[in-house]
Amino acid sequence: MLVRLVWRYLKPHWPLLVGVVVFQLAQSIASLYLPTLNADIIDNGIAKGDTAFCQFVNDALQASVADGTYAAAWKATADTVQTEVPTLPPADSCN
Repeated sequence: MLVRLVWRYLKPHWPLLVGVVVFQLAQSIASLYLPTLNADIIDNGIAKGDTAFCQFVNDALQASVADGTYAAAWKATADTVQTEVPTLPPADSCN
């Protein structure tokens, strides 16, 4: 009886319910795939000697420190936990 009552009110909205289920399934699959994607980036990226990408990351980090973006991002996010902006450690060689 309860199922019949609920279905009576949900029946006009069945396309929305199907959409919610489909998008929730897609979101769950994407969330479960993220660790695999990150592992592939690590295993097949810098670990395989992609020195161009390594140099790009080093240059981007140094540029963000030089133009103040790093400090601004710290103040906008982590400043509530630690008010002093830490200095970045020296970049490792990409060779």
